[in-house]
Amino acid sequence: MPAASDDEIRQFFERYFTTWNSHDKDGFLDAWHAVASDVCAEDPEGRLLRSGWEECVTAPWDLMNASVKMTPEAVLVRAHEAAIVIHVEVTIDEHAVVSRSTETFRFHEDGRVVIRTSWESPREQSDD
Repeated sequence: MPAASDDEIRQFFERYFTTWNSHDKDGFLDAWHAVASDVCAEDPEGRLLRSGWEECVTAPWDLMNASVKMTPEAVLVRAHEAAIVIHVEVTIDEHAVVSRSTETFRFHEDGRVVIRTSWESPREQSDD
């Protein structure tokens, strides 16, 4: 599988966030399989690299999808790479916190995608 084009990467992220927030796991996995044959992630940045579909795509979905809403603030794509700033809302027992995540994705010629993620400390969501 060749590296995804910039347009394919943009389409991937449109589906990524739409399917995540609508809790469409099959659509989310289909979006991933359309652009990648393998994936690895440094999440958070500086930790050991995780690899494979289960560790990098399926397990995070299963762990977080029910309680996390992600809204892209900025998606920059160029030359098989993407940088994204994401507004993250986490709700646990009706208690909401918000955070911001910055993620980079590199789409390689062999179909592998490498992700690096960092985030700011969460803060309580207020009504102001």
